[in-house]
Amino acid sequence: MSLNSTAIQIICAYPLSGEYGRMVRYLIYPLLTLSLLFSVAGWVAGGALNTAMTYIGITGIHLAAMAVNREAGVVDLDILTAYHICMVALILSPPLIMWTKSLRRPSGKGVFAIWVLLLWIGVILFTTAAKHLPKPVPCLDDKGAIVTSAGELRRCTLSCESFSLPLRRLHHAKVIIAPRYYDKLGTITLAGTVLVSFFVLFALVRASTATPYTPQHDQMYGARGQTSNFESRYVAKGASLIFSLPLKLSVAATITWIFLMEFTMLKHLPQSETNAAISQWGPLAAFGLVTLAGGVSRLTASPEIQTTSLSDSSRGNIGELESQSFEDPDTWAAAATEVGDISPQKRGFWGTILNVG
Repeated sequence: MSLNSTAIQIICAYPLSGEYGRMVRYLIYPLLTLSLLFSVAGWVAGGALNTAMTYIGITGIHLAAMAVNREAGVVDLDILTAYHICMVALILSPPLIMWTKSLRRPSGKGVFAIWVLLLWIGVILFTTAAKHLPKPVPCLDDKGAIVTSAGELRRCTLSCESFSLPLRRLHHAKVIIAPRYYDKLGTITLAGTVLVSFFVLFALVRASTATPYTPQHDQMYGARGQTSNFESRYVAKGASLIFSLPLKLSVAATITWIFLMEFTMLKHLPQSETNAAISQWGPLAAFGLVTLAGGVSRLTASPEIQTTSLSDSSRGNIGELESQSFEDPDTWAAAATEVGDISPQKRGFWGTILNVG
């Protein structure tokens, strides 16, 4: 009987930082869900989206940094969780751009594209670095006998004291049991990168072709209605299934990926901090503060700001509105929505680009 078949498999690793603990991960999933399903309540969904995208964006930068700054013989477990979080966001990117109002605005689409590319680069860098991570070794005691029980992990003679990763210099690596399927990490990351590339490319294409959000979308199609000129032309011919299928696959793939990772590779990873640490519940506090700020801003906004001069113009004098020049695309779209049809000669630059009116 071989050592690999009976001995517990161990590696040298740095425990999870508080920012990647179980509590933080279980918070990010609901925040992304709120962003998608409750976009009607803009100040709530906006707070959830801002908190989630900020945290995931930082995670993508950290993932790229950990992939580049590695050391033979030891692994920073943060890299596994960071990779998982970035994968969740990228797989879910098509519904994010199609169902979220703020991301469908011209400025939002640019931010979304940069955010997706940032995460994609981190995932690709980790995929190339995965093959260089330390391989699991059998646990042997000082007499060369195999250790088969996790409770006797302290008997393992593997030493992790000489390692010093640039990003974890004040921490100490320790011997841990290799995560489940860790030995197949190279295959998992390669397959994951191929899978996520499909969703990323689809999301970027949709971001470049989607019509910017205007209030008219809610009135005609609902909060998550049609957003593409091409799609709207062929809905009557049954082509909507072609466009909705990637979104359905995205949601299904996201749920599947979360369950597979949470109940296998990430299930028993050691953490360096408890759930009471600020790094664990910090994102929850950030979401609360952002949501509170949005609610207060909404409640205290003056009627003059909420009811713009565009509404007055549209009710009284369409000719006066047509004579105005709007440099901002959102303002132009709002004006065109409230007024209705505006002559092509008066559309100007944004009218041509947005194809509104």
